[in-house]
Amino acid sequence: MTHEAQNTFEADLIVIGGGPGGYVAAIRAAQLGAKVYLIEKEKLGGVCTNRGCIPSKALLRNVQMFSPLLGCFEDLLSFNISAAMERKTAIVETLVKGIETLLKRNRVNVIYGSGRIIAPNTVTVELNGGQRIDVKGRNIIIATGSTPTIPLIPGIDGPKVITTDQALDLLHVPENVLIIGGGAIGLEFSFIFKGMGSRQIVLIEMMPNILPSEDEEVTSQMKLFMQNKGMTVLTNARALRISDGKDQKKIVVVSTIEGEKEFHVDTILVATGRTPNSYGLGLEKIGVETIHNRVPVNTRMQTSAPGVFAVGDVASRFMLAHVAMAEGVVAAENAVGLSNAIDYLSIPKCVYTDPELAFVGFSEKDAREQFGNVNVGRFPLFASGRAVTIGETTGIIKIVSDGISGRILGVHMMAPYASELIHECALAIKLKATINDLASTVHAHPTLAEAVREAALDTKGEAIHILRHKHE
Repeated sequence: MTHEAQNTFEADLIVIGGGPGGYVAAIRAAQLGAKVYLIEKEKLGGVCTNRGCIPSKALLRNVQMFSPLLGCFEDLLSFNISAAMERKTAIVETLVKGIETLLKRNRVNVIYGSGRIIAPNTVTVELNGGQRIDVKGRNIIIATGSTPTIPLIPGIDGPKVITTDQALDLLHVPENVLIIGGGAIGLEFSFIFKGMGSRQIVLIEMMPNILPSEDEEVTSQMKLFMQNKGMTVLTNARALRISDGKDQKKIVVVSTIEGEKEFHVDTILVATGRTPNSYGLGLEKIGVETIHNRVPVNTRMQTSAPGVFAVGDVASRFMLAHVAMAEGVVAAENAVGLSNAIDYLSIPKCVYTDPELAFVGFSEKDAREQFGNVNVGRFPLFASGRAVTIGETTGIIKIVSDGISGRILGVHMMAPYASELIHECALAIKLKATINDLASTVHAHPTLAEAVREAALDTKGEAIHILRHKHE
Protein backbone atom coordinates (compact mmCIF):
# COMPACT_ATOMS: atom_id res chain seq x y z
CA MET A 1 0.00 0.00 0.00
CA THR A 2 1.06 3.60 -0.55
CA HIS A 3 0.99 5.88 2.51
CA GLU A 4 -0.15 9.46 2.88
CA ALA A 5 1.13 11.60 5.74
CA GLN A 6 0.14 10.11 9.08
CA ASN A 7 2.50 9.67 12.03
CA THR A 8 4.95 6.90 12.89
CA PHE A 9 4.86 3.43 11.36
CA GLU A 10 6.33 0.25 12.83
CA ALA A 11 8.14 -2.33 10.72
CA ASP A 12 10.31 -5.40 11.02
CA LEU A 13 12.42 -4.18 8.11
CA ILE A 14 12.91 -0.84 6.38
CA VAL A 15 14.36 -0.86 2.87
CA ILE A 16 15.64 2.45 1.49
CA GLY A 17 15.64 2.27 -2.31
CA GLY A 18 13.36 0.43 -4.72
CA GLY A 19 15.86 -0.71 -7.34
CA PRO A 20 16.78 -4.35 -8.05
CA GLY A 21 18.49 -4.83 -4.69
CA GLY A 22 15.83 -3.03 -2.68
CA TYR A 23 12.63 -4.41 -4.13
CA VAL A 24 13.98 -7.97 -4.20
CA ALA A 25 15.06 -7.65 -0.56
CA ALA A 26 11.63 -6.32 0.37
CA ILE A 27 9.81 -9.16 -1.38
CA ARG A 28 12.07 -11.84 0.08
CA ALA A 29 11.67 -10.51 3.62
CA ALA A 30 7.90 -10.32 3.16
CA GLN A 31 7.87 -13.93 1.92
CA LEU A 32 9.53 -14.87 5.21
CA GLY A 33 6.77 -13.17 7.21
CA ALA A 34 8.36 -9.78 7.94
CA LYS A 35 6.43 -6.52 7.91
CA VAL A 36 8.33 -4.47 5.37
CA TYR A 37 8.32 -0.80 4.43
CA LEU A 38 10.04 0.14 1.17
CA ILE A 39 11.01 3.79 0.60
CA GLU A 40 11.56 4.96 -2.99
CA LYS A 41 12.04 8.59 -4.00
CA GLU A 42 11.47 8.18 -7.76
CA LYS A 43 10.30 5.09 -9.65
CA LEU A 44 10.39 1.48 -8.61
CA GLY A 45 12.95 -0.60 -10.47
CA GLY A 46 15.79 1.85 -9.98
CA VAL A 47 18.40 2.63 -12.61
CA CYS A 48 18.27 -0.87 -14.11
CA THR A 49 14.62 -0.79 -15.07
CA ASN A 50 14.25 2.91 -15.79
CA ARG A 51 17.62 4.18 -17.10
CA GLY A 52 19.92 1.20 -17.53
CA CYS A 53 19.64 -2.51 -18.26
CA ILE A 54 16.10 -2.64 -19.59
CA PRO A 55 15.88 0.46 -21.82
CA SER A 56 19.36 -0.13 -23.26
CA LYS A 57 18.50 -3.74 -24.13
CA ALA A 58 15.25 -2.57 -25.71
CA LEU A 59 17.23 -0.23 -27.97
CA LEU A 60 19.77 -2.96 -28.70
CA ARG A 61 16.96 -5.20 -29.91
CA ASN A 62 15.80 -2.47 -32.26
CA VAL A 63 19.24 -1.95 -33.75
CA GLN A 64 19.82 -5.70 -34.08
CA MET A 65 16.70 -5.90 -36.23
CA PHE A 66 17.66 -2.79 -38.22
CA SER A 67 21.39 -3.33 -38.80
CA PRO A 68 21.11 -6.08 -41.44
CA LEU A 69 18.73 -3.89 -43.42
CA LEU A 70 21.03 -0.89 -43.10
CA GLY A 71 23.87 -2.91 -44.55
CA CYS A 72 21.79 -3.71 -47.65
CA PHE A 73 19.86 -0.47 -48.14
CA GLU A 74 22.04 2.18 -46.50
CA ASP A 75 21.00 4.96 -48.88
CA LEU A 76 17.28 4.18 -48.61
CA LEU A 77 16.73 3.58 -44.89
CA SER A 78 17.14 5.58 -41.70
CA PHE A 79 16.71 4.44 -38.13
CA ASN A 80 13.37 5.54 -36.64
CA ILE A 81 14.67 6.65 -33.28
CA SER A 82 11.30 8.07 -32.20
CA ALA A 83 9.60 4.69 -32.62
CA ALA A 84 12.49 2.96 -30.84
CA MET A 85 12.24 5.35 -27.90
CA GLU A 86 8.47 4.88 -27.72
CA ARG A 87 8.92 1.10 -27.61
CA LYS A 88 11.63 1.48 -24.96
CA THR A 89 9.36 3.64 -22.81
CA ALA A 90 6.46 1.22 -23.12
CA ILE A 91 8.65 -1.69 -22.04
CA VAL A 92 9.96 0.24 -19.03
CA GLU A 93 6.44 1.24 -17.95
CA THR A 94 5.24 -2.35 -18.23
CA LEU A 95 8.04 -3.66 -16.05
CA VAL A 96 7.65 -0.90 -13.45
CA LYS A 97 3.96 -1.77 -13.15
CA GLY A 98 4.97 -5.40 -12.77
CA ILE A 99 7.23 -4.54 -9.84
CA GLU A 100 4.45 -2.50 -8.26
CA THR A 101 2.13 -5.50 -8.54
CA LEU A 102 4.70 -7.89 -7.05
CA LEU A 103 5.25 -5.63 -4.05
CA LYS A 104 1.53 -5.19 -3.51
CA ARG A 105 0.80 -8.92 -3.75
CA ASN A 106 3.56 -9.60 -1.23
CA ARG A 107 2.08 -6.98 1.14
CA VAL A 108 5.11 -4.72 1.05
CA ASN A 109 4.25 -1.19 2.16
CA VAL A 110 5.64 1.30 -0.37
CA ILE A 111 6.31 4.91 0.58
CA TYR A 112 7.29 7.38 -2.15
CA GLY A 113 9.71 9.92 -0.76
CA SER A 114 13.30 10.53 0.38
CA GLY A 115 14.44 8.54 3.40
CA ARG A 116 17.05 9.64 5.92
CA ILE A 117 18.20 7.80 9.03
CA ILE A 118 17.79 10.01 12.10
CA ALA A 119 18.48 7.46 14.84
CA PRO A 120 19.19 3.73 15.15
CA ASN A 121 16.20 1.87 13.70
CA THR A 122 14.42 5.09 12.67
CA VAL A 123 14.03 6.55 9.19
CA THR A 124 12.30 9.83 8.50
CA VAL A 125 10.71 10.19 5.08
CA GLU A 126 10.00 13.43 3.27
CA LEU A 127 7.09 12.41 1.10
CA ASN A 128 7.01 13.51 -2.51
CA GLY A 129 3.91 15.50 -1.61
CA GLY A 130 5.83 17.52 0.98
CA GLN A 131 4.70 15.91 4.23
CA ARG A 132 6.97 14.00 6.59
CA ILE A 133 6.57 10.66 8.40
CA ASP A 134 8.77 8.38 10.47
CA VAL A 135 9.24 4.63 10.15
CA LYS A 136 10.74 2.55 12.95
CA GLY A 137 12.14 -0.90 12.21
CA ARG A 138 14.29 -3.55 13.80
CA ASN A 139 16.56 -3.68 10.75
CA ILE A 140 17.41 -1.42 7.80
CA ILE A 141 18.62 -2.28 4.32
CA ILE A 142 20.30 0.51 2.34
CA ALA A 143 19.76 0.05 -1.40
CA THR A 144 20.14 3.58 -2.74
CA GLY A 145 22.04 2.75 -5.93
CA SER A 146 24.43 5.03 -7.80
CA THR A 147 24.67 7.94 -10.23
CA PRO A 148 26.92 8.47 -13.28
CA THR A 149 30.44 9.61 -12.48
CA ILE A 150 31.57 12.73 -14.35
CA PRO A 151 35.36 12.98 -14.68
CA LEU A 152 37.19 16.27 -14.20
CA ILE A 153 37.84 17.18 -17.84
CA PRO A 154 37.79 20.86 -18.91
CA GLY A 155 34.66 21.48 -21.00
CA ILE A 156 32.85 18.32 -19.97
CA ASP A 157 29.95 20.34 -18.55
CA GLY A 158 29.18 21.90 -21.93
CA PRO A 159 26.36 21.16 -24.38
CA LYS A 160 26.25 17.91 -26.36
CA VAL A 161 28.08 16.09 -23.58
CA ILE A 162 25.68 13.48 -22.22
CA THR A 163 25.52 10.61 -19.76
CA THR A 164 23.78 7.33 -20.41
CA ASP A 165 20.62 8.77 -18.82
CA GLN A 166 20.36 11.35 -21.63
CA ALA A 167 21.51 8.87 -24.28
CA LEU A 168 18.42 6.78 -23.59
CA ASP A 169 16.21 9.74 -24.48
CA LEU A 170 17.90 11.02 -27.65
CA LEU A 171 15.58 12.41 -30.31
CA HIS A 172 18.03 12.03 -33.20
CA VAL A 173 20.83 9.70 -34.25
CA PRO A 174 24.18 11.48 -33.85
CA GLU A 175 26.41 11.41 -36.91
CA ASN A 176 29.69 11.30 -34.98
CA VAL A 177 30.04 10.05 -31.41
CA LEU A 178 32.96 9.91 -28.98
CA ILE A 179 32.50 7.67 -25.95
CA ILE A 180 34.65 8.19 -22.87
CA GLY A 181 35.01 4.87 -21.06
CA GLY A 182 35.64 1.37 -22.35
CA GLY A 183 33.66 -0.54 -19.76
CA ALA A 184 30.44 -2.46 -20.33
CA ILE A 185 28.32 0.67 -20.75
CA GLY A 186 30.71 2.25 -23.26
CA LEU A 187 30.88 -0.93 -25.32
CA GLU A 188 27.13 -1.45 -25.39
CA PHE A 189 26.44 2.11 -26.51
CA SER A 190 29.11 1.78 -29.19
CA PHE A 191 27.03 -0.99 -30.72
CA ILE A 192 23.76 0.89 -30.17
CA PHE A 193 25.05 3.95 -32.03
CA LYS A 194 26.64 1.80 -34.72
CA GLY A 195 23.37 -0.05 -35.24
CA MET A 196 21.39 3.18 -35.39
CA GLY A 197 23.57 4.39 -38.24
CA SER A 198 26.13 6.71 -36.63
CA ARG A 199 28.97 7.01 -39.13
CA GLN A 200 31.86 7.67 -36.76
CA ILE A 201 32.25 6.07 -33.34
CA VAL A 202 35.35 6.68 -31.22
CA LEU A 203 35.75 4.80 -27.93
CA ILE A 204 38.54 5.77 -25.54
CA GLU A 205 39.67 3.85 -22.46
CA MET A 206 42.40 5.02 -20.10
CA MET A 207 43.49 1.48 -19.16
CA PRO A 208 45.55 -0.79 -21.46
CA ASN A 209 42.47 -2.89 -22.31
CA ILE A 210 38.75 -2.40 -22.75
CA LEU A 211 36.85 -4.09 -19.93
CA PRO A 212 40.09 -3.96 -17.94
CA SER A 213 38.96 -6.30 -15.16
CA GLU A 214 38.05 -9.14 -17.56
CA ASP A 215 40.05 -11.77 -19.45
CA GLU A 216 42.45 -9.95 -21.76
CA GLU A 217 42.45 -12.52 -24.56
CA VAL A 218 38.70 -12.30 -25.05
CA THR A 219 38.48 -8.52 -24.66
CA SER A 220 41.32 -8.08 -27.16
CA GLN A 221 39.29 -10.07 -29.68
CA MET A 222 36.33 -7.77 -29.10
CA LYS A 223 38.53 -4.70 -29.59
CA LEU A 224 39.75 -6.08 -32.92
CA PHE A 225 36.19 -6.95 -33.95
CA MET A 226 35.01 -3.41 -33.19
CA GLN A 227 37.87 -1.94 -35.22
CA ASN A 228 37.03 -4.23 -38.14
CA LYS A 229 33.45 -2.90 -37.92
CA GLY A 230 34.78 0.61 -38.49
CA MET A 231 34.85 1.83 -34.90
CA THR A 232 37.92 3.58 -33.51
CA VAL A 233 38.98 2.01 -30.20
CA LEU A 234 41.82 3.69 -28.31
CA THR A 235 43.24 2.20 -25.13
CA ASN A 236 45.83 3.89 -22.92
CA ALA A 237 43.93 7.02 -23.93
CA ARG A 238 42.55 9.92 -21.93
CA ALA A 239 40.40 12.91 -22.87
CA LEU A 240 42.37 16.03 -22.02
CA ARG A 241 39.90 18.80 -22.86
CA ILE A 242 36.67 19.49 -24.71
CA SER A 243 35.86 22.68 -26.59
CA ASP A 244 33.43 24.06 -29.17
CA GLY A 245 34.31 23.81 -32.83
CA LYS A 246 32.80 24.86 -36.14
CA ASP A 247 29.43 23.66 -37.43
CA GLN A 248 28.20 22.96 -33.88
CA LYS A 249 30.82 20.25 -33.44
CA LYS A 250 32.66 19.47 -30.24
CA ILE A 251 36.43 19.15 -30.30
CA VAL A 252 37.93 16.49 -28.04
CA VAL A 253 41.67 16.37 -27.54
CA VAL A 254 42.79 12.87 -26.54
CA SER A 255 46.14 11.82 -25.16
CA THR A 256 47.30 8.50 -26.65
CA ILE A 257 50.51 6.50 -26.74
CA GLU A 258 51.02 7.95 -30.23
CA GLY A 259 50.63 11.52 -29.02
CA GLU A 260 47.66 13.86 -28.87
CA LYS A 261 44.77 13.33 -31.29
CA GLU A 262 41.86 15.64 -32.05
CA PHE A 263 38.32 14.48 -32.82
CA HIS A 264 35.40 16.58 -34.09
CA VAL A 265 32.10 15.01 -33.07
CA ASP A 266 28.40 15.81 -32.66
CA THR A 267 27.94 14.04 -29.34
CA ILE A 268 30.15 12.99 -26.42
CA LEU A 269 28.92 10.18 -24.20
CA VAL A 270 30.45 9.95 -20.73
CA ALA A 271 30.51 6.30 -19.62
CA THR A 272 33.20 6.39 -16.95
CA GLY A 273 31.43 4.46 -14.22
CA ARG A 274 29.08 5.28 -11.39
CA THR A 275 29.32 6.76 -7.89
CA PRO A 276 27.47 5.16 -4.93
CA ASN A 277 24.56 7.16 -3.51
CA SER A 278 25.43 7.24 0.18
CA TYR A 279 25.48 11.00 0.79
CA GLY A 280 22.64 12.57 2.78
CA LEU A 281 21.31 9.31 4.24
CA GLY A 282 22.40 10.07 7.80
CA LEU A 283 24.69 7.04 7.92
CA GLU A 284 27.14 8.84 10.19
CA LYS A 285 24.44 9.18 12.85
CA ILE A 286 24.36 5.43 13.43
CA GLY A 287 28.00 4.58 12.80
CA VAL A 288 27.81 3.21 9.26
CA GLU A 289 31.27 3.46 7.72
CA THR A 290 31.72 4.72 4.15
CA ILE A 291 34.84 4.65 1.96
CA HIS A 292 34.77 6.95 -1.08
CA ASN A 293 30.95 7.00 -0.85
CA ARG A 294 30.74 3.20 -0.87
CA VAL A 295 29.30 1.36 2.14
CA PRO A 296 31.60 -1.56 3.00
CA VAL A 297 29.82 -4.83 3.83
CA ASN A 298 30.77 -8.42 4.58
CA THR A 299 29.46 -11.44 2.67
CA ARG A 300 26.30 -11.34 4.81
CA MET A 301 25.75 -7.75 3.57
CA GLN A 302 26.19 -6.36 7.08
CA THR A 303 27.58 -2.85 7.50
CA SER A 304 29.65 -1.60 10.44
CA ALA A 305 26.44 -0.77 12.35
CA PRO A 306 24.33 -3.51 13.98
CA GLY A 307 21.06 -4.20 12.23
CA VAL A 308 22.00 -2.21 9.12
CA PHE A 309 22.65 -3.93 5.80
CA ALA A 310 23.58 -2.53 2.39
CA VAL A 311 23.14 -4.01 -1.09
CA GLY A 312 23.58 -3.10 -4.74
CA ASP A 313 25.60 -0.26 -6.22
CA VAL A 314 25.88 1.63 -2.94
CA ALA A 315 27.82 -1.28 -1.43
CA SER A 316 28.91 -3.84 -4.00
CA ARG A 317 32.14 -3.96 -5.99
CA PHE A 318 30.05 -5.36 -8.84
CA MET A 319 27.58 -2.72 -10.05
CA LEU A 320 25.23 -5.18 -11.73
CA ALA A 321 21.49 -5.59 -11.27
CA HIS A 322 21.62 -9.36 -10.77
CA VAL A 323 24.34 -8.92 -8.16
CA ALA A 324 22.12 -6.43 -6.35
CA MET A 325 19.24 -8.92 -6.46
CA ALA A 326 21.39 -11.71 -5.04
CA GLU A 327 22.68 -9.39 -2.32
CA GLY A 328 19.11 -8.31 -1.58
CA VAL A 329 18.08 -11.90 -0.91
CA VAL A 330 21.11 -12.46 1.34
CA ALA A 331 20.49 -9.26 3.31
CA ALA A 332 16.77 -9.94 3.69
CA GLU A 333 17.31 -13.47 4.97
CA ASN A 334 19.95 -12.37 7.46
CA ALA A 335 17.76 -9.47 8.58
CA VAL A 336 14.91 -11.81 9.52
CA GLY A 337 17.11 -14.25 11.40
CA LEU A 338 18.27 -16.76 8.80
CA SER A 339 21.91 -17.24 7.81
CA ASN A 340 23.16 -16.68 4.28
CA ALA A 341 26.28 -15.37 2.54
CA ILE A 342 26.97 -14.39 -1.05
CA ASP A 343 29.42 -16.14 -3.37
CA TYR A 344 30.79 -13.60 -5.84
CA LEU A 345 33.05 -16.06 -7.68
CA SER A 346 30.16 -17.83 -9.42
CA ILE A 347 28.33 -14.66 -10.47
CA PRO A 348 28.36 -14.15 -14.25
CA LYS A 349 29.08 -10.80 -15.88
CA CYS A 350 27.61 -10.08 -19.31
CA VAL A 351 28.18 -7.34 -21.87
CA TYR A 352 25.47 -6.97 -24.49
CA THR A 353 27.58 -6.24 -27.52
CA ASP A 354 27.01 -8.08 -30.81
CA PRO A 355 28.31 -10.76 -30.41
CA GLU A 356 27.91 -10.74 -26.66
CA LEU A 357 30.59 -11.12 -24.01
CA ALA A 358 30.23 -13.13 -20.81
CA PHE A 359 32.61 -13.95 -17.97
CA VAL A 360 32.50 -15.96 -14.76
CA GLY A 361 35.18 -16.90 -12.27
CA PHE A 362 38.90 -16.19 -12.55
CA SER A 363 40.52 -14.69 -15.63
CA GLU A 364 43.49 -16.66 -16.97
CA LYS A 365 45.90 -14.13 -15.49
CA ASP A 366 44.30 -14.22 -12.03
CA ALA A 367 44.03 -18.01 -12.10
CA ARG A 368 47.73 -18.37 -12.90
CA GLU A 369 48.65 -15.95 -10.12
CA GLN A 370 46.51 -17.75 -7.54
CA PHE A 371 46.79 -21.41 -8.57
CA GLY A 372 50.00 -21.54 -10.60
CA ASN A 373 49.36 -24.71 -12.60
CA VAL A 374 46.33 -24.18 -14.85
CA ASN A 375 45.08 -25.57 -18.12
CA VAL A 376 43.35 -23.46 -20.77
CA GLY A 377 40.96 -24.71 -23.43
CA ARG A 378 39.62 -22.74 -26.36
CA PHE A 379 37.01 -23.35 -29.02
CA PRO A 380 36.52 -20.85 -31.87
CA LEU A 381 32.97 -20.20 -33.02
CA PHE A 382 33.86 -20.74 -36.69
CA ALA A 383 34.12 -24.46 -35.85
CA SER A 384 30.59 -24.57 -34.39
CA GLY A 385 27.99 -26.03 -36.73
CA ARG A 386 25.24 -23.99 -35.10
CA ALA A 387 27.23 -20.75 -35.41
CA VAL A 388 27.76 -21.47 -39.10
CA THR A 389 24.04 -22.08 -39.69
CA ILE A 390 23.04 -18.76 -38.11
CA GLY A 391 25.86 -16.90 -39.85
CA GLU A 392 27.56 -15.67 -36.67
CA THR A 393 30.97 -17.30 -36.47
CA THR A 394 33.00 -14.57 -34.76
CA GLY A 395 33.97 -15.44 -31.20
CA ILE A 396 35.56 -17.89 -28.82
CA ILE A 397 34.78 -19.97 -25.74
CA LYS A 398 37.67 -20.10 -23.28
CA ILE A 399 37.85 -22.25 -20.15
CA VAL A 400 40.48 -22.09 -17.42
CA SER A 401 40.86 -25.05 -15.06
CA ASP A 402 43.11 -26.12 -12.21
CA GLY A 403 45.99 -28.13 -13.62
CA ILE A 404 45.92 -30.67 -10.79
CA SER A 405 42.29 -31.20 -9.77
CA GLY A 406 40.67 -30.23 -13.07
CA ARG A 407 38.29 -27.90 -11.22
CA ILE A 408 36.81 -25.23 -13.48
CA LEU A 409 38.16 -21.84 -12.39
CA GLY A 410 36.88 -19.44 -15.03
CA VAL A 411 34.98 -19.28 -18.31
CA HIS A 412 35.13 -16.39 -20.77
CA MET A 413 33.26 -16.11 -24.01
CA MET A 414 32.60 -13.92 -26.99
CA ALA A 415 29.66 -15.46 -28.80
CA PRO A 416 26.08 -15.01 -29.93
CA TYR A 417 23.84 -15.37 -26.86
CA ALA A 418 26.85 -15.56 -24.54
CA SER A 419 24.63 -14.05 -21.83
CA GLU A 420 22.54 -17.24 -21.99
CA LEU A 421 25.41 -19.72 -22.46
CA ILE A 422 27.36 -18.54 -19.41
CA HIS A 423 24.97 -19.91 -16.78
CA GLU A 424 25.94 -23.55 -17.28
CA CYS A 425 29.46 -22.43 -16.49
CA ALA A 426 28.40 -20.38 -13.47
CA LEU A 427 26.67 -23.46 -12.05
CA ALA A 428 29.78 -25.54 -12.72
CA ILE A 429 31.92 -23.09 -10.76
CA LYS A 430 29.41 -22.88 -7.93
CA LEU A 431 29.31 -26.68 -7.64
CA LYS A 432 33.12 -26.91 -7.95
CA ALA A 433 32.68 -29.08 -11.01
CA THR A 434 35.66 -30.36 -12.98
CA ILE A 435 36.54 -30.34 -16.64
CA ASN A 436 35.56 -34.01 -16.80
CA ASP A 437 32.11 -33.19 -15.43
CA LEU A 438 31.52 -30.64 -18.16
CA ALA A 439 33.20 -32.59 -20.95
CA SER A 440 31.25 -35.77 -20.17
CA THR A 441 27.89 -33.97 -20.26
CA VAL A 442 26.25 -34.59 -23.62
CA HIS A 443 25.16 -31.37 -25.32
CA ALA A 444 22.49 -31.28 -27.99
CA HIS A 445 23.53 -30.87 -31.62
CA PRO A 446 23.53 -28.44 -33.32
CA THR A 447 23.75 -25.87 -30.53
CA LEU A 448 26.08 -23.07 -29.53
CA ALA A 449 26.39 -24.76 -26.14
CA GLU A 450 28.36 -27.55 -27.78
CA ALA A 451 31.22 -25.07 -28.01
CA VAL A 452 31.39 -24.98 -24.21
CA ARG A 453 31.87 -28.76 -24.06
CA GLU A 454 34.47 -28.60 -26.83
CA ALA A 455 36.41 -25.92 -24.95
CA ALA A 456 36.34 -28.17 -21.89
CA LEU A 457 37.68 -31.05 -23.96
CA ASP A 458 40.38 -28.77 -25.36
CA THR A 459 41.85 -28.19 -21.89
CA LYS A 460 42.89 -31.85 -22.16
CA GLY A 461 43.82 -31.68 -25.82
CA GLU A 462 40.79 -33.82 -26.70
CA ALA A 463 38.52 -31.43 -28.63
CA ILE A 464 36.82 -33.26 -31.51
CA HIS A 465 35.96 -30.47 -33.95
CA ILE A 466 39.22 -28.53 -34.07
CA LEU A 467 42.73 -29.66 -34.89
CA ARG A 468 45.11 -28.98 -32.04
CA HIS A 469 48.11 -30.67 -30.52
CA LYS A 470 47.54 -32.41 -27.24
CA HIS A 471 48.51 -30.30 -24.25
CA GLU A 472 51.79 -31.16 -22.61
